[in-house]
Amino acid sequence: MKKWYCIVLSLMMRILVAQTWITNPISNSPNGVFVDVSLTFDSSTNQVFAAWADGDSSGGGAPYYSIYDPLSMIWTTNQIPSSPFGVFNDVSLTFDSSTNQVFAAWVDSNSPPYYSIYDPLSMTWTTNPISNSPNGAFIDVSLTFDSSTNQVFAAWTDGGNRGGVPYYSIYDPLSMIWTTNPIPNSPNGVLFDVSLTFDSSTNQVFAAWTDGDNSGGAPYYSIYDPLSMTWTTNPISNSPNGVIANVSLTFDSSTNQVFAAWVDSNSPPYYSIYDPLSMTWTTNPIPNSPNGVLYDVSLTFDSSTNQVFAAWTDGDSSGGAPYYSIYDPLSMTWTTNPISNSPNGVISNVSLTFDSSTSQVFAAWGDNGAAKAPYYSTFSTSTLPLPPSSGNGKKITNRFPYEKEWFNSLNWTASPSANVIRYNVKRNGKLIAKDLMQLNFNDFNRPENGIDIYAITSIDTDGNESSPLIITVR
Repeated sequence: MKKWYCIVLSLMMRILVAQTWITNPISNSPNGVFVDVSLTFDSSTNQVFAAWADGDSSGGGAPYYSIYDPLSMIWTTNQIPSSPFGVFNDVSLTFDSSTNQVFAAWVDSNSPPYYSIYDPLSMTWTTNPISNSPNGAFIDVSLTFDSSTNQVFAAWTDGGNRGGVPYYSIYDPLSMIWTTNPIPNSPNGVLFDVSLTFDSSTNQVFAAWTDGDNSGGAPYYSIYDPLSMTWTTNPISNSPNGVIANVSLTFDSSTNQVFAAWVDSNSPPYYSIYDPLSMTWTTNPIPNSPNGVLYDVSLTFDSSTNQVFAAWTDGDSSGGAPYYSIYDPLSMTWTTNPISNSPNGVISNVSLTFDSSTSQVFAAWGDNGAAKAPYYSTFSTSTLPLPPSSGNGKKITNRFPYEKEWFNSLNWTASPSANVIRYNVKRNGKLIAKDLMQLNFNDFNRPENGIDIYAITSIDTDGNESSPLIITVR
C-alpha cells in the first residue's frame, strides 16, 4: 500500500508543478494570417512546423510555413509554392515518420484539394493537387499519418457548400499517388471540416465531423478498417445543443483511447472519449472558459505525462483570449486556465502539437491586431530543466618556447529554465567538469587532430539534470 501511495503521490507532484506558457510572435508573413495557424512536430529533426494562409481575406492568400529551431529558439518563415489560386482558408500539417517528410494540405480557392511535401534534404516543397472529389473541396483539408502502412490520409467535405459528403484520400508512398473515395455519409452531410487521427493500438484511422448544414448538428465519427479498407460511421453521443463548428480528434497512446472535442451550440467546450473495448463514447463538458468558446476546440496528447491538452478561443467574437485545459488521467478531470495572451487576442482558433524532444506543448494562433501576426506559446510539461539554448566550441593552440599545447574552448548560453544554477560537462561520455556556475569551460591537453564530443547539461535547484546540449570540436 505504501509503495502505491508513493507512486501516485509522485505522479501528482509531477502534474502539479507550477508551469506557465511563454508567448511570442512567429516571424511574420508579409500580409499576416488569414484565419488559423496549424502545427506539427518533426521527430527526425526535433523541429516544430507552423503553417497558415497569408493575407486577410479568403480566396488567394499564399500558403506560408515557419520552422522552429530548438537550439536557437527562433522561427524561419517562407512561402510554400502556391496552388494556382491560393488558399481558401487554412493550411493543415502532418509528419510522415517513414520518410521524415512534412505534408501540408489546403483547399485551393478554385476548390480542388492541394498538398505539398517538404523534403528535409533539399529543404524545398513540392506542390500538387490531390486527386479531386467530384465537386471540389469545402473550407479545409485535414491530415494524419498511418504509421502501420506508412500512408498519409487526407479528408475534406466535397462541394462548395455546407452539407457535402465527407471524402478521404490515401497517399501511397511507393506510387506517390492519391486514391480518393467518399466516407459513408452522415444523414445530413458535413457542416464544415472532417478531422482525422490515427489509433496506433488498432491501426485504424478515425474521422469526425458535424452532421448537417447548420450549427447544432450531431457530432459523427467513422473508423477506417485497414483490412477491409472500409469505413464504419456512427454518431458520437451528443452534446446537449449539438456542435457549433468542427469536431477535433487526438489519440491517447497511454490508454489507447481516442478523444474528440467540440463547442456545444450553447458555447461550452465538450469532449468525448472512445473506449476501444466497449466501442462507445462517453461525453461530458470541459470546465468552461469565462465567456464560452468562439469556434473549435483543438487537442493534442502529451506522451511525457500521459495528459491530453485542449485549447480554444474564449468568447463569441474574434479577439478573445486563448485558453487551455489539461485532462488528468488519474482524477479524470480537466483543469482550465488562460494561455498568456497575444496582444490583441485570437482571430479564430488555437492549434496544438506536442514536442516530445523537450516535453513541451506548442500552441499557435493568428493575433487579432492590425498586422494579423502569427503567435505561438510553449508550455513545458517536464519537471526537468531545459539544456542551454546554444553553444559552440573551438580548438585553440597555446604556443610555448619549446612546445605547443592544444585545448578546446567551450561556450554556451544560459538555460531558459529560471531555476538552473549549475552546469555539468561530459567529454565523450565521461564527466570532466561538475557544478560549473559560469557559461564556459576550457578542456586542456587535447590531441591536435582528435575529435571530441561534449555534452553540456543544466542542473536546477532540486538537483534535476537536463538533456544534453551537444558540442563537437574537431
